[in-house]
Amino acid sequence: MPFSVKKISPFVILTVFLCACGGAQIKKQQTQIKDLNTQLEGLDAKLKDKDNQIAALENGKADLDSKVQELTDNLKTYEGQLDQEKKDNEALYTSAESNKDELAKKVRDLIRQKSALSYKLGEAEKLRARLNARLAKAAFDSAALKKTSDDLQAQLDNIKAAAAAADKARSERLARTHEEMGTLADAVLKELQSEDAKIDQDGGTIKVTLQEPLLFPANQAKLTETGAALLERLGNALKALPARSIHIQGHTDNAPIKWELFGRFTSHWDLSAAQAIAVARYLHEHAGLDPMKLQAEGCGEFRPVKSNATEEGRAANKRIVFVVEPAS
Repeated sequence: MPFSVKKISPFVILTVFLCACGGAQIKKQQTQIKDLNTQLEGLDAKLKDKDNQIAALENGKADLDSKVQELTDNLKTYEGQLDQEKKDNEALYTSAESNKDELAKKVRDLIRQKSALSYKLGEAEKLRARLNARLAKAAFDSAALKKTSDDLQAQLDNIKAAAAAADKARSERLARTHEEMGTLADAVLKELQSEDAKIDQDGGTIKVTLQEPLLFPANQAKLTETGAALLERLGNALKALPARSIHIQGHTDNAPIKWELFGRFTSHWDLSAAQAIAVARYLHEHAGLDPMKLQAEGCGEFRPVKSNATEEGRAANKRIVFVVEPAS
C-alpha cells in the first residue's frame, strides 16, 4: 500500500515494534540465557543432593560418636571391674585357695572382654576417620559446585545486561530512523499525497520509491525540470540526516524498448542503470551529497512489484528506489 502522510505514525510504530521484537541478536541472547538457566537448575539439583549426602553423613557420624562413647564407657567399666576383681583376688588368694581357679577364670574372661572392646573401639575409630574423609570431600565438591553456579550466574547476568543494552540501542536507532523517515516524508509530501511516491521503514533502513514520471520522460534517462526540483528537495533532506549509505536502484517494466534515432537504449539493464546514475550524479553535483555514500544500481525488469500483464502493473514497476541504510 503506498505510504500516506496521515498514517506515518501508526505504520512506523507498528514497524518499530515488530523490528524490536525480532532481532536475531536478541534471539541468540535469549537462547544463551535459556541454556544457562538450564545449567543453573542442574547445578542447584546437584547442590541439594550434596547437602542431603552431607546431612546423612553427619547423622551417621553422630551415631558413631555415640557408639564410640558407649564403647569407651563400657571399657572403663570393665577395666574398673577388672581392677576390683584383681583386688578381690589378691584378698581371697591368701584366705581361699579353693577359689583360685574361679577367680583366675573371671580374670581371663575380663581380659577377653577388654580385648574385644578394644578391637571394636579401634574399628569404630577407623570408621569415624573414613566418615570424616567423606564429609571433607562432600564439602569440597559442594564448594566447587557453588563456585561453578556463581560463575554461570555471573555469565547470565552479563548476557542479560548486554541484551538489555542491545535492545535499548536498537530502540533508540529505530526511533532516530522514524524521525529521519519523517524528514524525508516532508520532502516528498506532495508526491506521497498523490500516491506517486511511497516511503517505508524496515528496521534501521528507509526506502523511498518514486515512480518514473516524477523524474524522467518515459524510457529516458534525462531528468525533467520537475524531477530535478524534486531531487533538490529530497537531496537536501538526505543531506540533513546523519551519515548514511544510499543505494539508488533503477527498475523498469518488461515492455520492448522502441528504437529511436537518438538516445536509444538497447536493453532495460541499460535504461535502469542510466536512470540510477543520473539520479546519483544529480544528488552529488547539485544537492552536495558525499559520492562515497552513493551507489547506483540498474536492476532492469527483474524485480517487479506488480504483474507486467497490465498497464497499471507496468507503470508501478517503472520506478527509482532510494535504499537509505545506516552508515557502517
